[in-house]
Amino acid sequence: YQRRVHGILNLELMSLFLFCILLVIGALAKDPDYYRNTVEMIMARGFTAETHTIKTSDGYLMYTFRIPGKKGQPLPPQTQAILLNSGIICSSDQFLVNGNKSLPYYLADLGYDVWLMNNRGTRYGRNHTHIDPDNNPKFWEFTFHDMGVIDIHDNIEYIKNVTKGAPVSYLGFSQGGAEILAAMAEDPYYYKTHLRSVVLWGPVSNMEHSNNLLKLVYWSFTFYVLEFLGMREYMPYSSELSSFTSVFCKLNPAICSFGLALIADSDPEADNQEKWEVFMSHYPAGSSMLAMIHLMELMMYKGFVKHRKTVFHSVEAYKLNDISDKVPIALITGKKDLLVSVEDCRWLKNKLNETGALKFYKEYETMGHMTYVIPSPKAEAFLQDTIDFCLLYTSPSPRDLSTSRMPSSA
Repeated sequence: YQRRVHGILNLELMSLFLFCILLVIGALAKDPDYYRNTVEMIMARGFTAETHTIKTSDGYLMYTFRIPGKKGQPLPPQTQAILLNSGIICSSDQFLVNGNKSLPYYLADLGYDVWLMNNRGTRYGRNHTHIDPDNNPKFWEFTFHDMGVIDIHDNIEYIKNVTKGAPVSYLGFSQGGAEILAAMAEDPYYYKTHLRSVVLWGPVSNMEHSNNLLKLVYWSFTFYVLEFLGMREYMPYSSELSSFTSVFCKLNPAICSFGLALIADSDPEADNQEKWEVFMSHYPAGSSMLAMIHLMELMMYKGFVKHRKTVFHSVEAYKLNDISDKVPIALITGKKDLLVSVEDCRWLKNKLNETGALKFYKEYETMGHMTYVIPSPKAEAFLQDTIDFCLLYTSPSPRDLSTSRMPSSA
């Protein structure tokens, strides 16, 4: 009886301790986006936000969020849709963490129909029609190949159905770039007929020159060992973990900047330091261990290769030469990016030039990998170039040829 009482008291004390921690976190977190999800961040800026459930052909259920154009205005028929997709262990939240200066708000203010997708396995894609992610490891048997070939395809089909055939463009950041490259290489005819344009922000492809801690983790075979031991889910979203890391970075910015410099950005000054707290409050968002292993294979085999399901399978590269030249592509890279190096993006540039699809390529002196989602004012030039490319190849509407400058009202 005394043990039971002590157990109850310890549980209550622990709950009180956690409650006090949350109060402290709440007091330290001044940016309201710290607490908001994707829909809440969109609505806080005065835009309409819609939630759509995408059911993939293999049964995964994921939320895709929509900003249907300008504030307080009806969306004209056949408005150009733009589908945005983020990186590994990220979600749609990451496209919005830079507050009013986030790209989706600029695009919506220009009149675009903006769609923010989420990959299978993230906080917004951790569901299935009949497979339980908590009790069935089969749920986690996917890599970015499946996210591209299936998830992107099914998002495009859904958007075209909702919009009654409106044209669709795509923007992929990091792994989101790898996904569309894999999809276009595997099914060039579909994307030639269903995509207007593609923008690649620091896209994962060949990772031979990646220069960060992930390479050390890879060569230690950590991911393979964890997968062998039965770990299938990688870094799932946890509000408690995100809150802790967010407050830690707020109290110790120098330590977090040093960590960022080791992993992704050799010059963290290019990032908006004031938004680090918000970024970390939404990160990580979860993925599969196999997805991480696939990224490691890109480092090992020095090319844009498919995942080897077993050691008995040969290494097979994606046929990037099959990508159609009918879909104009913009490739944007940063010279301070340690994860997706400028050398590897030059490799991808040469591959895409062979197909005739690459229409815009630029290297930015100060940009690292996180700069794409939380750029400082001195590193925002790539946003304007992105908008200009979108307007050049895909204006929002035949009846609404907007200015090509970033709207000041966003």
